[in-house]
Formats: sequence, C-alpha cells, structure tokens
Amino acid sequence: MELHSCLAINCWNRIACCCLLSSQVDLRVGYYTSVYGLGRHPSETQVRSVTSTNESPHPELGSLQNFWRSAENLQTGGHLTYSVDREGGMLWAVSQAAPLRRVVVDHNLFLWYLRIPPEGVTSKDARYPKQGVALDYDGWVELGYTDPIGDFASGGYMANVQVNGFVSLGSQQQFFARNCSARSWQTGAWNFVFVGCPGAPHTEPGVMKAPVYSSVKSTQVIAEKPFIVKDPGDERYRLAVPRAHEGRVGVDFSLAQEELRDFEGVFVCEPRHTAAEINQKLAEGKDLVFCPGIYHLAETLNVKISGQVLLGLGFATLVAPQNDMPCIQVFDEAAGVRISGLMLEAFYRPVEGASLSDLPVGPEALLRIGTGAASSSAMAFSFIHDCFARVGGQEAPFTARDELDGSRPSRRPVEADTTPLFTAEARCRNMVQIHQPRVVGDNLWLWRADHWLSDQYLVYNHENLCSTGLHVAKGPMR
Repeated sequence: MELHSCLAINCWNRIACCCLLSSQVDLRVGYYTSVYGLGRHPSETQVRSVTSTNESPHPELGSLQNFWRSAENLQTGGHLTYSVDREGGMLWAVSQAAPLRRVVVDHNLFLWYLRIPPEGVTSKDARYPKQGVALDYDGWVELGYTDPIGDFASGGYMANVQVNGFVSLGSQQQFFARNCSARSWQTGAWNFVFVGCPGAPHTEPGVMKAPVYSSVKSTQVIAEKPFIVKDPGDERYRLAVPRAHEGRVGVDFSLAQEELRDFEGVFVCEPRHTAAEINQKLAEGKDLVFCPGIYHLAETLNVKISGQVLLGLGFATLVAPQNDMPCIQVFDEAAGVRISGLMLEAFYRPVEGASLSDLPVGPEALLRIGTGAASSSAMAFSFIHDCFARVGGQEAPFTARDELDGSRPSRRPVEADTTPLFTAEARCRNMVQIHQPRVVGDNLWLWRADHWLSDQYLVYNHENLCSTGLHVAKGPMR
C-alpha cells in the first residue's frame, strides 16, 4: 500500500508528520518531532515501524536525551531487525516528554535499548537498526562490559496503547502507563506506575527492593487528548474532542460523531500570527490548533469560553510575554477547557550589570487556570494533556546566579576564565498554577532545564485535583 496522504509541517526545527491511511515506511522520530495518524481509529493509519532514535553515542547517556517527541493515533509493527532474545517489536527508548498515545502495537514494545546486535549481525551490517552514531560506539567494551548493556533511559508516558505482545521495560528507570493493555509486562529497573491497566504488575506495600510497581485498578476520571481526523469521504478535517469517562479500565478507541468538531470552528495558528490576533479568535469562540513553531507572545492568551480546545502540533512552543504575565490564562467562567500538546517557555531577560538582589523573578506562572473565584464542584472537568514547561537551558547553559552567587559551586569549564558566561536569564515564579476545581493533569513535564534555581513547579490551590503522569525535574511542588 502507498501512503495516500502524508503532510509534514516543519518550522523552527519543530515537525509534525500527519499521515492518513497506511504505508510500508519506517519512521524515526527525533527531537521536536511528532507523528500523527489522521484516522478515526488507530488501525486506519498503519505504519510499518515507528522508532525513537538515540541522541547520544554513549551508553552511559544512551536514551537519557531522547525527549521532545511523540507518536499518536496509529498502528505499527515491530522494527525490521531489532530484537532481544530473538523477540522483535517496536523500539521506543525515551526519557520524559515523549508520550505514546492511542497506538496499537502489533507485536512487542521495547521501552529501552539493548546495545548489542542480534545474533549473527554486526554493527556494520546494513540490516542493523542504525541510530545515528550510537551503534558505532565501543565504549562499553572499553569499560569492561562483556555482556549486552542496556542504555540508560529515565521515564516516559503512554496512554490508551494496546500492545498485542509484551512490554519490555529493561533498563528503563521509571515509566507511567494509563489505560494500556499488554499480554505481559517484563521487568524494569526502578519504579513504574500503572493506572487502569488490567493485568499490570503490582508490588505489595512495604517492599522496597527495586523494581517497584504501583498499580491502580481504574482511572478516576479521564478524557483522551484531542486529535485531528481527516475523513477520506469528504476530505474534510475535523477536531476530535473525546468525552470524559469515570472509572475507566483498559483502552478505548471509540469515537462518537458528536465528539467531532468541524474545522470551520477552528483557527489554525502559525508563528506569524500575533497574540492579539489569536486572542481575537479565542474571543470569537474558536478552538485553536497551533502549527509547529515558536510563538513569542506579546500578551497572554486569554481563554474565557467553556469547552475551548488549545491543541499544539509538533511541540509548538509558546514563549511567555515580557510583562511577567502567563502564556495562557484560563478564566473562572471557562470550564471544560482542553490545553494539549504545548510547550510553555519562560523568556530570557537581559541581566548584564545586574546584582544578585535585583535579578528578575519572571512571570507568576506560565499556565494559570482560574483565579480562585470559581468554587462549583459541578463544573465540567478541564484537562491538561502533554503540556511541558521549560525554564532555562535553551539559550544559556547556566544561570546568572551561578555567576553572581559565590556560594554556588563554579560551573566554569576553566576557572581562570573571567569572560561573562551569560547575557540573559530565564525565570518564572511558578510553572503551572491551578486555582479552579475539577482540573485533570494528564502528563506534564515541568522542567528547570539548567537544574539550579528553585522555581515552583505546580501550585494547586483548590480541591479535586487529579494528576496522571506528572514529571517534575529539579524543584519544589505544592
């Protein structure tokens, strides 16, 4: 079969590959890349293989740098040559911010990478699944390893995934699975959480020896992430907004006609659009789909209408306005809102000539839902799906405080070098603030990217919080 429809949108090194129907192709998913099927059911987009590539040639880093990527709404087989103990399958070796959603895996699923070729195959063999230069590295031999070594991998998230074989956790350190099914789950390294996954392993309380498995029978409340479909019959795009369910167990690929919204009610944002233009469309009641790219906002995006959807493709990135206001503000009167697939980033502010006491603290939050006035427990649930916040690390390798605060250990490559290491710093006081009841977080990675400053990550000032798949890197949460 041929790939009847495949659209790749590429802007500012962010890529959304949207595919309809089926193809005998192999897709390798790298940084800032998302692969989407456009069918109503994952089986309508069958891809021969989908693989997360290793970004590092070193096994001690291995898959630790495999983030900012995703695959959704498709069916896939196993990699043509990758296998462990002669068992093949899909290779998705990732670490954080790399969700796998609404996917059917025909065979097995490997969430780690074993750095050794299959029996009888060398690293120079054309059949070997090359991943950049990763497979040409002999460091594990030089370090004295004689057995196959599993690359380090540190966390990930999968939801509504049906694996027809086993899931191999291997050297994966931690992982979160929600409403997934598999024939069996093979052992992993540290700790793993399963919610609504029938047959998932569970470690009894008090057992401290790794690996530790925590299994919750059902998902308290969930609505799957919105996605785009294109019907072959009329060639029209529609926005699928799945309804919420309570007490769900296992996968659910059903999609009712009333869960589809025509694109006449959707505004497709591009980086050339100003925040004022986007706000005008929000005020008109439009849902938003953000094309891949970086959006430098001059003002906050204000959501004031219940049920609106903001969906980012290809890790569309919103950079906070420079007036210390959020990227997105959801007002109290807006319930049942969906914020999905967006990266939220603090802006860099010049700090040349600043002292430690007058360095900026940045916006109060990158995403703020509610103001604290709403109190009704009868409100429709709002959902935050696959939203990732990043503060620092993009333009400057470390912060102004590293330079000005003598109590911090030096991070200079050469101690005697007095050249300024920075001209700007990114800060925010909180990454996500929730002041509204009935908000469900479904996979958030909140990251202080230079691993130093103690910004607060998630502040929740209301009852009825439900979080599934919350990853916090370096800093407090309350």
